[in-house]
Amino acid sequence: MIKNVRVDWENEHHTFTFDTGGDKLEALDFLKDFIGSVEELYRKISKDYEWGDEMPEKFKVHGGCTHTTIKAVNK
Repeated sequence: MIKNVRVDWENEHHTFTFDTGGDKLEALDFLKDFIGSVEELYRKISKDYEWGDEMPEKFKVHGGCTHTTIKAVNK
C-alpha cells in the first residue's frame, strides 16, 4: 500500500511510504497493478488533453490486475 504521498512541484521531488506487509510476492503484485494504473492515467492525459487545455483538478482512479477506470473530477 502506498501512503503519505507528498509532492513538491517546484523542486520536482516526491516522497511516500510503501507498506509491503512483509510479503515480497504481494508487494511486487501490488506495484505491477499500481504502475499499470499510473501508466493508464499518463496515456489518458497525454491523449485527451492538448498543451494549454484546462485540466481537471483531479482524477479518480480505480484499478486492479485487469482494469483501470479513470474519471475526471472538477471542482
